[in-house]
Amino acid sequence: SLVIFAVTGCQDDFMKEETIGEGKASISVTLDFKPMSSALSRSRAAGDALKEISSLHVLLYDFDTKSLINKWNIEGYSVSDEIRDNSDAENGNSSETSTKHATFKLPDKIDYGKYYMYAVANIPDLFTNPEYSEAIMTVEGLKNLPLSWNSNNVIENGQMIGCLMTRVTTMPIYDEPLILNENNTSLHSWLRRAASKVTVAFDGSGLAEGVSIYFKAVRIKNIPASCKLGTDNTVTSNKGLIQTG
Repeated sequence: SLVIFAVTGCQDDFMKEETIGEGKASISVTLDFKPMSSALSRSRAAGDALKEISSLHVLLYDFDTKSLINKWNIEGYSVSDEIRDNSDAENGNSSETSTKHATFKLPDKIDYGKYYMYAVANIPDLFTNPEYSEAIMTVEGLKNLPLSWNSNNVIENGQMIGCLMTRVTTMPIYDEPLILNENNTSLHSWLRRAASKVTVAFDGSGLAEGVSIYFKAVRIKNIPASCKLGTDNTVTSNKGLIQTG
Protein backbone atom coordinates (compact mmCIF):
# COMPACT_ATOMS: atom_id res chain seq x y z
CA SER A 1 0.00 0.00 0.00
CA LEU A 2 2.87 2.37 0.81
CA VAL A 3 4.47 1.76 -2.57
CA ILE A 4 1.21 2.41 -4.42
CA PHE A 5 0.65 5.61 -2.43
CA ALA A 6 4.14 6.90 -3.15
CA VAL A 7 3.90 6.25 -6.88
CA THR A 8 0.47 7.85 -7.08
CA GLY A 9 1.73 10.91 -5.25
CA CYS A 10 4.61 11.33 -7.69
CA GLN A 11 2.24 11.04 -10.64
CA ASP A 12 -0.06 13.66 -9.15
CA ASP A 13 2.85 16.07 -8.69
CA PHE A 14 4.03 15.44 -12.24
CA MET A 15 0.57 16.01 -13.70
CA LYS A 16 0.17 19.17 -11.65
CA GLU A 17 3.46 20.51 -12.95
CA GLU A 18 2.59 19.69 -16.57
CA THR A 19 -0.95 21.13 -16.40
CA ILE A 20 -0.72 24.28 -18.50
CA GLY A 21 -4.22 25.21 -19.63
CA GLU A 22 -5.08 28.31 -21.61
CA GLY A 23 -4.31 31.91 -20.79
CA LYS A 24 -1.67 34.60 -20.98
CA ALA A 25 1.02 35.35 -18.43
CA SER A 26 2.28 38.78 -17.36
CA ILE A 27 6.01 38.44 -16.70
CA SER A 28 8.12 40.22 -14.06
CA VAL A 29 11.86 39.57 -14.22
CA THR A 30 14.73 39.86 -11.75
CA LEU A 31 18.33 39.49 -12.93
CA ASP A 32 21.44 39.07 -10.79
CA PHE A 33 25.02 38.04 -11.37
CA LYS A 34 27.42 36.39 -8.99
CA PRO A 35 30.40 38.33 -7.63
CA MET A 36 33.66 37.43 -9.25
CA SER A 37 35.50 34.85 -7.19
CA SER A 38 38.91 35.31 -5.66
CA ALA A 39 41.51 32.65 -4.96
CA LEU A 40 42.59 34.74 -1.99
CA SER A 41 40.18 35.00 0.93
CA ARG A 42 41.38 38.52 1.77
CA SER A 43 41.22 39.93 -1.74
CA ARG A 44 38.45 42.41 -2.54
CA ALA A 45 40.19 44.16 -5.43
CA ALA A 46 37.49 43.90 -8.05
CA GLY A 47 38.25 47.00 -10.09
CA ASP A 48 35.61 49.03 -11.86
CA ALA A 49 35.37 47.10 -15.13
CA LEU A 50 32.70 44.55 -16.05
CA LYS A 51 30.34 45.66 -13.29
CA GLU A 52 27.55 47.35 -15.22
CA ILE A 53 24.38 46.36 -17.08
CA SER A 54 24.21 48.69 -20.06
CA SER A 55 21.70 46.83 -22.27
CA LEU A 56 19.22 43.97 -21.88
CA HIS A 57 17.53 41.64 -24.34
CA VAL A 58 15.14 38.75 -23.72
CA LEU A 59 14.63 35.86 -26.13
CA LEU A 60 11.81 33.27 -26.02
CA TYR A 61 12.23 29.85 -27.63
CA ASP A 62 9.86 26.97 -28.35
CA PHE A 63 10.45 24.03 -26.00
CA ASP A 64 10.33 21.28 -28.63
CA THR A 65 12.21 22.88 -31.51
CA LYS A 66 14.30 25.36 -29.50
CA SER A 67 13.60 27.91 -32.23
CA LEU A 68 12.98 31.60 -31.61
CA ILE A 69 9.36 32.64 -30.99
CA ASN A 70 9.72 36.21 -29.76
CA LYS A 71 12.34 38.68 -28.62
CA TRP A 72 12.40 41.97 -26.73
CA ASN A 73 14.84 44.85 -26.41
CA ILE A 74 14.29 45.86 -22.78
CA GLU A 75 14.58 49.61 -22.24
CA GLY A 76 12.64 50.37 -19.06
CA TYR A 77 14.64 48.32 -16.61
CA SER A 78 15.72 49.38 -13.12
CA VAL A 79 19.25 48.71 -11.87
CA SER A 80 20.48 48.81 -8.28
CA ASP A 81 23.42 47.50 -6.24
CA GLU A 82 23.01 44.22 -4.38
CA ILE A 83 25.36 43.66 -1.44
CA ARG A 84 27.40 40.44 -1.79
CA ASP A 85 29.55 38.47 0.62
CA ASN A 86 31.70 35.34 0.42
CA SER A 87 28.66 33.06 0.56
CA ASP A 88 27.48 34.49 -2.78
CA ALA A 89 30.66 33.58 -4.65
CA GLU A 90 30.82 30.20 -6.34
CA ASN A 91 34.10 29.24 -4.64
CA GLY A 92 33.31 30.86 -1.30
CA ASN A 93 35.66 33.85 -1.74
CA SER A 94 34.11 36.98 -3.19
CA SER A 95 36.20 39.74 -4.75
CA GLU A 96 33.25 42.13 -5.09
CA THR A 97 31.25 43.73 -2.31
CA SER A 98 28.26 44.29 -4.61
CA THR A 99 26.92 43.44 -8.05
CA LYS A 100 24.11 44.90 -10.10
CA HIS A 101 20.49 43.81 -9.70
CA ALA A 102 18.05 44.52 -12.55
CA THR A 103 14.24 44.32 -12.57
CA PHE A 104 11.70 44.89 -15.34
CA LYS A 105 8.42 43.69 -16.82
CA LEU A 106 8.04 42.25 -20.28
CA PRO A 107 5.96 44.58 -22.47
CA ASP A 108 3.87 41.70 -23.84
CA LYS A 109 1.95 38.85 -22.24
CA ILE A 110 2.99 35.33 -23.20
CA ASP A 111 0.63 32.44 -23.96
CA TYR A 112 0.68 29.65 -21.40
CA GLY A 113 3.07 26.94 -22.51
CA LYS A 114 6.49 25.38 -22.16
CA TYR A 115 9.50 27.35 -23.36
CA TYR A 116 13.13 28.24 -22.95
CA MET A 117 13.79 31.90 -22.15
CA TYR A 118 17.11 33.70 -21.92
CA ALA A 119 18.26 37.17 -20.91
CA VAL A 120 21.35 38.67 -22.55
CA ALA A 121 23.17 41.69 -21.13
CA ASN A 122 25.68 44.09 -22.65
CA ILE A 123 25.35 43.18 -26.33
CA PRO A 124 23.53 46.33 -27.47
CA ASP A 125 23.39 45.30 -31.15
CA LEU A 126 22.15 41.75 -30.53
CA PHE A 127 19.05 42.32 -32.69
CA THR A 128 20.49 44.79 -35.18
CA ASN A 129 23.84 43.22 -36.08
CA PRO A 130 23.44 41.09 -39.25
CA GLU A 131 26.13 38.71 -37.96
CA TYR A 132 23.85 37.75 -35.06
CA SER A 133 20.49 37.53 -36.84
CA GLU A 134 20.84 33.91 -37.95
CA ALA A 135 22.55 32.70 -34.77
CA ILE A 136 19.86 33.85 -32.36
CA MET A 137 17.15 31.92 -34.22
CA THR A 138 17.97 28.83 -32.12
CA VAL A 139 19.04 28.24 -28.52
CA GLU A 140 22.22 26.54 -29.72
CA GLY A 141 23.07 29.43 -32.00
CA LEU A 142 22.52 31.96 -29.22
CA LYS A 143 24.75 30.10 -26.79
CA ASN A 144 27.46 29.66 -29.40
CA LEU A 145 27.49 33.33 -30.34
CA PRO A 146 31.21 34.18 -30.79
CA LEU A 147 32.68 36.96 -28.69
CA SER A 148 36.10 38.52 -29.32
CA TRP A 149 38.23 40.04 -26.57
CA ASN A 150 38.50 43.83 -26.82
CA SER A 151 41.94 44.83 -25.55
CA ASN A 152 41.35 48.53 -26.17
CA ASN A 153 38.23 48.84 -24.00
CA VAL A 154 37.81 46.23 -21.26
CA ILE A 155 34.26 47.38 -20.52
CA GLU A 156 33.23 46.05 -23.94
CA ASN A 157 33.92 42.52 -22.64
CA GLY A 158 31.01 42.54 -20.17
CA GLN A 159 28.63 40.25 -22.11
CA MET A 160 26.35 38.01 -20.01
CA ILE A 161 23.63 35.41 -20.52
CA GLY A 162 21.16 33.78 -18.14
CA CYS A 163 18.32 31.26 -18.24
CA LEU A 164 15.03 32.61 -16.86
CA MET A 165 13.26 30.34 -14.36
CA THR A 166 10.23 30.46 -12.06
CA ARG A 167 12.36 29.38 -9.09
CA VAL A 168 15.23 31.21 -7.40
CA THR A 169 18.36 29.11 -6.93
CA THR A 170 21.55 29.82 -5.01
CA MET A 171 23.70 28.71 -7.94
CA PRO A 172 23.35 29.61 -11.62
CA ILE A 173 21.47 27.17 -13.87
CA TYR A 174 21.88 27.79 -17.57
CA ASP A 175 19.46 25.44 -19.29
CA GLU A 176 16.05 24.78 -17.68
CA PRO A 177 12.61 24.56 -19.33
CA LEU A 178 10.13 27.27 -18.38
CA ILE A 179 6.47 26.42 -17.76
CA LEU A 180 4.06 29.36 -17.84
CA ASN A 181 0.63 28.58 -16.39
CA GLU A 182 -0.18 31.55 -14.12
CA ASN A 183 -1.57 35.00 -14.91
CA ASN A 184 1.22 36.78 -13.03
CA THR A 185 4.61 35.08 -13.12
CA SER A 186 7.87 36.18 -11.52
CA LEU A 187 11.07 34.97 -13.18
CA HIS A 188 14.67 35.04 -11.99
CA SER A 189 18.03 34.46 -13.61
CA TRP A 190 21.66 34.46 -12.59
CA LEU A 191 23.57 36.04 -15.46
CA ARG A 192 26.83 34.37 -16.45
CA ARG A 193 29.70 36.66 -17.37
CA ALA A 194 31.77 35.76 -20.42
CA ALA A 195 34.89 37.22 -18.78
CA SER A 196 36.71 36.07 -15.67
CA LYS A 197 39.05 37.88 -13.31
CA VAL A 198 42.52 36.83 -12.21
CA THR A 199 43.84 38.00 -8.84
CA VAL A 200 47.59 38.66 -8.80
CA ALA A 201 49.28 38.62 -5.39
CA PHE A 202 52.86 38.86 -4.19
CA ASP A 203 54.03 37.46 -0.87
CA GLY A 204 56.67 39.78 0.51
CA SER A 205 57.12 38.04 3.84
CA GLY A 206 60.57 36.75 2.83
CA LEU A 207 62.01 40.13 1.87
CA ALA A 208 64.84 41.62 3.88
CA GLU A 209 63.92 44.37 6.33
CA GLY A 210 63.40 47.71 4.63
CA VAL A 211 62.99 46.19 1.16
CA SER A 212 59.77 46.93 -0.70
CA ILE A 213 58.49 45.91 -4.12
CA TYR A 214 55.92 47.91 -6.08
CA PHE A 215 54.07 46.69 -9.16
CA LYS A 216 54.45 49.04 -12.12
CA ALA A 217 52.60 46.82 -14.60
CA VAL A 218 51.12 43.34 -14.79
CA ARG A 219 50.46 41.46 -18.02
CA ILE A 220 48.69 38.12 -18.28
CA LYS A 221 49.82 36.34 -21.44
CA ASN A 222 48.25 33.62 -23.58
CA ILE A 223 44.65 34.56 -22.84
CA PRO A 224 41.80 33.36 -25.12
CA ALA A 225 41.17 35.76 -27.97
CA SER A 226 37.52 34.71 -28.20
CA CYS A 227 34.85 32.68 -26.44
CA LYS A 228 31.22 31.61 -26.82
CA LEU A 229 28.44 33.52 -25.08
CA GLY A 230 26.85 30.59 -23.27
CA THR A 231 28.99 27.48 -23.68
CA ASP A 232 32.35 26.26 -22.42
CA ASN A 233 35.39 27.75 -24.09
CA THR A 234 38.26 25.46 -25.09
CA VAL A 235 41.30 26.82 -26.91
CA THR A 236 42.81 24.13 -29.14
CA SER A 237 45.82 25.96 -30.61
CA ASN A 238 48.08 28.94 -30.04
CA LYS A 239 46.24 30.73 -32.85
CA GLY A 240 43.32 31.15 -30.44
CA LEU A 241 45.44 33.00 -27.86
CA ILE A 242 46.55 36.58 -27.35
CA GLN A 243 50.12 35.55 -26.63
CA THR A 244 51.36 38.99 -25.62
CA GLY A 245 48.51 39.50 -23.13
